[in-house]
Amino acid sequence: MLVAILTVVSATSMTAALTELRIADAYYKSVAVFHIAEAGLTHGRHEVSDEDGDSDFTAILTPTTLFSGRGLHGGSYTVVATPVAGVTPATLRLRSSACYPAADPCPRAHARAALEALLEHDPAGATPQDRVRLVAWRSLD
Repeated sequence: MLVAILTVVSATSMTAALTELRIADAYYKSVAVFHIAEAGLTHGRHEVSDEDGDSDFTAILTPTTLFSGRGLHGGSYTVVATPVAGVTPATLRLRSSACYPAADPCPRAHARAALEALLEHDPAGATPQDRVRLVAWRSLD
């Protein structure tokens, strides 16, 4: 009888421990993928503000993929810049989609996150980075 009780207690404890491990793993992946998407936004903002002649803010006239499947800490991100029509000052919408573990395209079974930011162009800024201002950002997931 004692062996049966110990078996049930052990099985219940193992099930609880495995459930806790799954929850911790899912939490880790959700935080990691959010930060990877955030890094994609930061990288995209730098790319449109560096004035190096490649994907500069004022040169983006149609939706443009800045990075596709760029790897970062076991995950990947894709950043697309889209001009917002009919607004002054000139505004770009950056969308960063991340996948963890890395894959392009991201399968349904992987952790995913998408963030979006609005950037405004201010020609009076002292440096290239000052000329591209972050106006707003939001999580899409």
